[in-house]
Amino acid sequence: MACDFIFVLLAFWFVNFSLRGLPGGVKALTLPLIFLLTIINIIIYWIGGLYNTLWAFTGTREVLQIGFVTLIASGVDLAIGLLIQNRLRYVQYIFVWITLFMFALALRMSYRLLRFVRDWLSARSRRAHRRVLIIGADDYGSMLVSQMQDGRLPLGTPVVILDDNRLKWGKRVHGVKVYGGIDKLGKVVRIYSIDEVVVASPNILNDQIKSIYDVAASCGCDVRVSQGLEDSLKMDITSPVKLREIDLNDLVGRKEVQLDIDEIRDYIEHRTVLITGAGGSIGSEIARQVALYDPECIILFDWYENLVFELFNDLKLVFDKGIKFCVEIGSIQDKVCLERLFIAYNPSVVFHAAAHKHVPLMENNPAEAIKNNVFGTYNVASLSHHYGVERFVMISTDKSVNPTNVMGATKYLAERIIQSLSQQSQTHFACVRFGNVLGSAGSVIP
Repeated sequence: MACDFIFVLLAFWFVNFSLRGLPGGVKALTLPLIFLLTIINIIIYWIGGLYNTLWAFTGTREVLQIGFVTLIASGVDLAIGLLIQNRLRYVQYIFVWITLFMFALALRMSYRLLRFVRDWLSARSRRAHRRVLIIGADDYGSMLVSQMQDGRLPLGTPVVILDDNRLKWGKRVHGVKVYGGIDKLGKVVRIYSIDEVVVASPNILNDQIKSIYDVAASCGCDVRVSQGLEDSLKMDITSPVKLREIDLNDLVGRKEVQLDIDEIRDYIEHRTVLITGAGGSIGSEIARQVALYDPECIILFDWYENLVFELFNDLKLVFDKGIKFCVEIGSIQDKVCLERLFIAYNPSVVFHAAAHKHVPLMENNPAEAIKNNVFGTYNVASLSHHYGVERFVMISTDKSVNPTNVMGATKYLAERIIQSLSQQSQTHFACVRFGNVLGSAGSVIP
C-alpha cells in the first residue's frame, strides 16, 4: 500500500507537469489536492480488491482488475476536479488513468519478476553446488567436464571421474581426477559426497547400467546417461552436451525389439478387437497399442469398473479419430455374459489378458485361480472358436514352464486348452509367455 501511495503521487506529478506547454493556461493541481486525490485513489484500490491478491501470482485476471480499478479511480479524480473547479483537461485524465494503470501494473509485475530472478539464481546456485561424478574418461566425458566447468551445462561441479581403463587411473581430465574403476562407485560416492552420477560412456549402457543405477540409488544419487557418443562427435562442440534421465530400457541390457508394423496392421485395421482384462497393466497397454492401428472397434472387457473406466476416458481423449470404444463389465467365468458379448459385437481379434497372476495370493486361493485362469480361459477360447474369431492371443507367463506354484500350473493348463483348440479350429490361436514386464503391476522392476 505504501508503494502504491508513492507511485500514485508520482503519477499525478508526472501528469501535472508533463503537459504544461499546452495552450489554454490549464491550472495545475495544487499539492494538497494531489495528496487528497492520492489518498482517495488508495481507498479505491483497497475497495477494488487490489490488496487481496498475492503479487507473486499476478496474471491476466489481475491485469484486468488493475485496469478496471484504476479507471474507476480516474473517474473519481475527474469528478472531484469538477466539484472544486480545479481540474486538468479531459485529455489529461486519460493520461492519469494510463499512468496509474502502468505504475500499478509495473509495481506488481516487478515484484513477480524479482521473485522469479531470485528463485532462478537460487536454483542455479544449488545446481552449481551439486557434486557430480562422471563415468567415462573418454572424448564424451572430457566434453562433459569442460562444459560443466565453463557453465554451458549448468548441471553442477564435476569432482571425480571413474573409468575401467587402468591406464587412466590417477590421471586428470581438465583438472578432475580419474579415481579408479566403476567397481569403486559406492566408495567414491560416500568419500566425495556425490549428488548425481552421469554415465558419459555409451559402452557402459548395455553392460553395467543396472548395477550403476542400483549403487547410485542406494546412496541417494540421481543418475543421468548420455545420448550417445556418435551423436556428440557430430555436433558442434560449442553446443551443450545432451543428457537424459535413466529409463526402463536402460535396465534391460539389450536393444528394444522393433515391431513389424505392416503385419500388425493387416489383422487389426478396420476390425473389431476384444480385450479381456483390459483394466490391468498389460491389458490397458494392449488397448493403447491396438488403437494405433485404426481398428473399427475396441471392446474393453473387465470385471473392475474403475480401472477400465479410466482407460476408456484416456483412450477417448488420445484417439479421437473415429475408433469406437466400448466398455463391458463382466467376468470371464460367466459364459452367458461372454456369449452375449460375442453375439453383440462379433469380434475378429481377441486378446485374452484376464487372469489372476499374483503368485503368493494364488497359493492361498487355488480354487479361484483354477476357476479364473483355467475355466475362464476355456470360456473365452471356446466362444472364439464357436463364433469364428480370426485370431486369438492369450497372454501367458514364463511360470507355466515346469510350474512350481498354483498360478504357473493354472496358466500351463490354460495353454494346453489353447493348443487343443488350435488343432480343431479355423481360428489362429497363439500363446505369448511374458516374464517380468517393465512398468507393469507386480513387476520386479517397478
